[in-house]
Amino acid sequence: TTACASTNPQLCATVGASAYLWSTSATTQCINPSSSGSYTVTVSDAIGCTATDSHTITVNTNPTALVTGPTTGCTGNTVQICGNAGASSYLWSTGATTQCINSASTNSYTVTITDANGCSAVDSVFIEPGPCCDEVFVPNAFSPNGDGKNDIWRIVTAAGFDLIQLDL
Repeated sequence: TTACASTNPQLCATVGASAYLWSTSATTQCINPSSSGSYTVTVSDAIGCTATDSHTITVNTNPTALVTGPTTGCTGNTVQICGNAGASSYLWSTGATTQCINSASTNSYTVTITDANGCSAVDSVFIEPGPCCDEVFVPNAFSPNGDGKNDIWRIVTAAGFDLIQLDL
């Protein structure tokens, strides 16, 4: 038997015995092995008859999901976000099944990655609205009268980039 650690694998002995003794020293009908190995259970009935059985299980560790990429985006522009490399498959909340997607808006995105053992992990990211590099404010007037308001004619971008050269 093979299981993913995140599924909380369970081994159970037959129902109806009056006593159970597992190789882990557990005395319950079922155990939840957290590591791979062989597990043995001895069951007893009400008149003292016993039976023993063993079962081997492989418990695969869970992969780690991690979304990488920018966490801010400009409305109307796209940013690329990616699930971590090495997964066997990807499933995004958008329905995409590629490692990377281009997010077209500020929103929450979730990726489920699955490894070669069939074990899965999930990570999410929220792309927040941010400054748009292509937005430029060009004032149509200025008043250089020393009052501290509109004294300097300056072209400003939303991202705070300085204008290097202006030809009129």
